[in-house]
Amino acid sequence: MLFCKIRSYLMALALVALAVAPAAATPRPFHLVEHGTIAVDANGNLVADGGGNATQLGRFTIHRTGTLKPSSDGTTLIIEGHATLTAANGDLLETDIEGVLDPATGHAVLTYEWEGGTGRFHNATGAATWLVQVNPDGTYDVTADGILNF
Repeated sequence: MLFCKIRSYLMALALVALAVAPAAATPRPFHLVEHGTIAVDANGNLVADGGGNATQLGRFTIHRTGTLKPSSDGTTLIIEGHATLTAANGDLLETDIEGVLDPATGHAVLTYEWEGGTGRFHNATGAATWLVQVNPDGTYDVTADGILNF
């Protein structure tokens, strides 16, 4: 009798554990088009704000902070930073940024690595490559492609 009660208890516990186990993240294609403004101070600190449309987010806004440092050969600038994307429904998607900017052309290639967020992006992972054109008037244009797992 005691064995049956213990077995029933263990079965119930196992079912509860299965019910609350997180679903496996699904890889989804990510594509983004963005336009915004960028400001860089004398110390190489940058702030960039923009918005656009992206798969998995819909209309979004983005806020970035980061630093620009000269590369070892001095011909490009190394970019490191962080960004928060806010989806149309208010969910946040967090990311670290690394890349290279050619100041002569204004062209940058950045890698964004997703680091979770809120709502459906709580445990988000993946990465995307951002192709950026920084314009002389302090605006920029972006297209990005990658994978977003959530």
